[in-house]
Amino acid sequence: MLTLCCALGFALVQKEYDNFSSFYTMTKSHSWQVHTRIENIEKIQHPFYDREITLTMHELRDEDGHRFNINKQCRWYCKAKKTPLEPGAIITLDHVVFHQPTSTSFKQYLCKEGIQATLFGRFTIHTPAQQKPNLPSLTSRHLLQNIKNQKIATIGGLMQPRTKALLDSLFFGKKPINKRLFSATRRLFARWGLSHYLARSGLHLVVFVAIWSVLLRIVPLHFAIKELLVAVLVIGYALLSYSSISFLRALWMFIVYKSCNLTRLRINILNVVILVAYATLIFNPLQLFFLDFQLSFLLTYALGWISGTRLRSND
Repeated sequence: MLTLCCALGFALVQKEYDNFSSFYTMTKSHSWQVHTRIENIEKIQHPFYDREITLTMHELRDEDGHRFNINKQCRWYCKAKKTPLEPGAIITLDHVVFHQPTSTSFKQYLCKEGIQATLFGRFTIHTPAQQKPNLPSLTSRHLLQNIKNQKIATIGGLMQPRTKALLDSLFFGKKPINKRLFSATRRLFARWGLSHYLARSGLHLVVFVAIWSVLLRIVPLHFAIKELLVAVLVIGYALLSYSSISFLRALWMFIVYKSCNLTRLRINILNVVILVAYATLIFNPLQLFFLDFQLSFLLTYALGWISGTRLRSND
């Protein structure tokens, strides 16, 4: 069984690499007009660029008028302080040339993130008056992304910049834009040996769940209703924040744990960790080669095994 899983994982990884390389084989030495939809816009701190725009490419058109329908994501780094664009908007970029990355590690990272290409600099942007028939309509994901950006911006506007950076890092899981401003806070946390708490992880989700569970104890509701309320609050929090592999691991473990509680099934923490790890690798097998996945699951498994050993020894 283990050999079959390894062989299947190897085949899936190789397929991802082949699909990644075949795109550059098709687009090599051509200038393209790219019809895209904006998925997200993030502010970044960089000497030349201040926006990271995630795009989904739906159609490529070369200089001869040949069209190719695709569905691949790319990231565009540009300088557009007053851009009117927002997630869900349809735009067309002219004179785009794709260059295949030469670094193997960077190529592996792009494949893991599902990013086909990275674009830098300015391009001529067209916003079509009418949506093209072959482009998908605005989805709930884009609406949710707009809500998330607006809510975070509204909350941040009521705070001092340093407080906002701390809130983004601890609560929303968003990396601070101004790292120089955040360095003073990082030094204070380092003085007490708490630097690892600045990067939101599964522990933050546990604290979030514990607070809501304590508050709901004083509410006279049925056990199942309380469990569902906590699950809804956690899922809503996850949708309105930025994810990481450790946060997603804790989120899916929480969902499995609550499902077992509601159905009165026995829970073994080691089995839950293995189940979530397998599900993560089935969805994206490239995660296996990255340190954040390895540390998150191995440390959680080790802590679960140690706690289980102590409980058995006490019995």
